[in-house]
Order: sequence, then C-alpha cells, then structure tokens
Amino acid sequence: MILQSLHLRTISLKLKLLLLFALSYLSLHSPLNFKYSLNHSK
Repeated sequence: MILQSLHLRTISLKLKLLLLFALSYLSLHSPLNFKYSLNHSK
C-alpha cells in the first residue's frame, strides 16, 4: 500500500514537472512573445 501511494506521488510529480516545462516552453516560443522580443531588441 505504502509503495503504491509513493509510486503515484512520483508520477504526479513528474506530470507537474512536465506541465511546467511545457508551459515555459510555450511561453518562450509563442509568436506573441517572439514579436515582442523582436520589437524590444530594436
């Protein structure tokens, strides 16, 4: 029982990390942010 709950916890942690990574990746590579960085560099 304890091992199973621990396994589920690690899975949820991995999912949260994956979600965080996906969100940061999307925010970095979104076209809006790209245009903003282009305008900001000038």
